[in-house]
Amino acid sequence: MERLTKRAAILGVVFIALGGVFMTLARADKISRTETWMEGKAPGSFGDFKVRRDPDNPESTVSYRMDDMTYQTLVPYGIVARIFESATQAYDAVVIASSDKDSFHDPRVCFTAQGWVIDSEETATLKTKTRGEVPVTLAQLSHKDKGRRWTIFAYKGPDGFTATTSALKIQMLAHQLKTLKNAEGVFYRFIPIYGTTTKEQLMDFVSSWLDEANKTSDGYF
Repeated sequence: MERLTKRAAILGVVFIALGGVFMTLARADKISRTETWMEGKAPGSFGDFKVRRDPDNPESTVSYRMDDMTYQTLVPYGIVARIFESATQAYDAVVIASSDKDSFHDPRVCFTAQGWVIDSEETATLKTKTRGEVPVTLAQLSHKDKGRRWTIFAYKGPDGFTATTSALKIQMLAHQLKTLKNAEGVFYRFIPIYGTTTKEQLMDFVSSWLDEANKTSDGYF
């Protein structure tokens, strides 16, 4: 009986301590960033690639805007969607940033909702000039109307790049518990526009994009 009483007391202290930590996190100042800020920091035209303008809004710096449901579901700082085109290649690049772990969902759900089927996936490593070796998820998709495509998605948290949603969330939570401050995360998704694009071409483009992002965002993206 005495042992049970001691265990209950210890558990009580642990729960009180955890409660204090989470109350502190809840009161932590929110990091304030906007979609406009993101648009100014994310890569625009670079090298042989030019950003395709939105035909419905030619003054915009993005190629298209995600639907309202995506914004309502993720509640991010913002979403920057740009299509990069050269004479022979084109890529749809999307960046999402937030200080809320719940803004980052498994992208497989979104792919499935858009009619894509994931045929295979693996963890790959991109070699960059300024970011070192970057872990990403490389997947092959198929769509009844669009055919097959390679895709790359990745994340960046307070401890650097990672290939999975769960690893990013662990990074963000660990940072919060260690510093008692909010952490920030970034999601990246790249899909070739043309079905003839090889995975090597896609990987080369994403590596170059990440190097450009390091320059335009001072390492944020």
